[in-house]
Amino acid sequence: MRRTALLLVLSIWPANALVAQAASSLSADTKAFVTVDQPVVALNHVLVIDGTGGPVAGDQTVVISGGKIHAVGKFGSVSVPAGARAIDLAGHTVIPVSLASTTTPISRPAGCSLR
Repeated sequence: MRRTALLLVLSIWPANALVAQAASSLSADTKAFVTVDQPVVALNHVLVIDGTGGPVAGDQTVVISGGKIHAVGKFGSVSVPAGARAIDLAGHTVIPVSLASTTTPISRPAGCSLR
C-alpha cells in the first residue's frame, strides 16, 4: 500500500526568524509552492507518526493555525475552529517535526580534535 508522507516542518530555531507568514508576504518563487494559504487548516483522516517511538495514530485530525500545530486527535474529537479549511487527506501520513529538537552529528577525520 502506497502512502504519501506529508512532512510538516515546524521550527523554532531561531524562534524570531521563523514565524508563520501569510502567503501574501512570500516571494513569487515561494508562492509557487504554496497550495493552501488559509490561516487555519484542519488535516483530516491522516495517519500521525509523532517520532516519540509510540504507536502510529490513525484517522487523526491535525489543526494548524498561524503555522503552528494547535491540536491533534482522533477525527471528530478535535475542535476545529469555524472558518478553518478542512482537507480530507485519507491515505496520507503527517510527521510533525521541530528542527530545533533534532541534532546533526558532527563527523570529523580520525585524530581531529574540536578544541
